[in-house]
Amino acid sequence: MTEEQSLANVRDQISRFGWSITAVEGAVDDEGVFPAFAYSIGFTRHRLPEILISGRPTEEAYQVLNQLGNGIKRGLRLVPEVRLTIAGLNLFFLPIASPANVLLTAGAVYQNRQIEALQAIWADSEGHFPWEQAIPDDLTQPLFCQLPNRWHYCQEHQPPE
Repeated sequence: MTEEQSLANVRDQISRFGWSITAVEGAVDDEGVFPAFAYSIGFTRHRLPEILISGRPTEEAYQVLNQLGNGIKRGLRLVPEVRLTIAGLNLFFLPIASPANVLLTAGAVYQNRQIEALQAIWADSEGHFPWEQAIPDDLTQPLFCQLPNRWHYCQEHQPPE
């Protein structure tokens, strides 16, 4: 499938369902480890943020993004620092610093339009978000968002107060 055919497919899904989901496969190479992530495309046309989730199996990421998409269709409006439980995951949403550098297919679909995006950050099995973990795990769930200043890791990696 050519890039243009792929973009046409994404546009078709957006017109039929309201959004599309793009999954980016994880990789390990000489330059490092790159965990998988998935994101929505389609909410931008309604002046709403796209949603990204990283570090989850593709099927689960699709489930989370589709449930969020259905919620958005019913009036859910996501804003930074909202907590929700979706598909059994405790999620916290923060804005992605440079969405155009991460959501490449969304950028190709929307070309010159400003893209806003939130990352759906999930808590681990003990209920801790990455900034609350004793040893932060950047490999399992890389953060594409900027943490509020009160949550930046200090040298001892203390959780926020």
